[in-house]
Amino acid sequence: HETGITPAQCAHVVAKNRTHALRNPAAAYPLRLNPDDIEGSPYLSYPLRAAETAQAADGCAVIVVANERKARELRSDPVWIKGFGFASDSPTLESRSWALPAYAYVAAEMAYRQAGIQNPPDEVDLFEVDDTYAYKELQHLIALKLYAQPGDAGRAVESGETKLGGPIPVNVSGGALGMGA
Repeated sequence: HETGITPAQCAHVVAKNRTHALRNPAAAYPLRLNPDDIEGSPYLSYPLRAAETAQAADGCAVIVVANERKARELRSDPVWIKGFGFASDSPTLESRSWALPAYAYVAAEMAYRQAGIQNPPDEVDLFEVDDTYAYKELQHLIALKLYAQPGDAGRAVESGETKLGGPIPVNVSGGALGMGA
């Protein structure tokens, strides 16, 4: 109610990410869905539907960080980290804002400052954001300065703007909704 994000917009996030996962051989939950399929899912805890929650999956991620000399020795085309940010929210649920993820604003600002990014939609090719719950993707798009208001992010997902091939592709891997958490 605070943000104006609608259940239909959250359903679009799920349908998009699970469909994106069809292209990812490592995804545990790829499935071609329509938003209507999500709206029929049972409630996990109102207003959150079971289909809007990332399911568990076995997996592992390893990142090897090296200085420039070593990175060039190991790979001819290394990936360069230009900015990094990390922040956490309050550990107590009672003192958290459920509408705005303050931690994501802080982390995004840190990373953008280090990388020298002034206008993220024009300077970043794609975004992989936390979508453990469908509404979190929309919150994080705002925190990342891709949209000014929650409603803007919701309308962008509904219109297909955040799909692979759209102007601001988001979670083209399938995100946690498609790959598993």
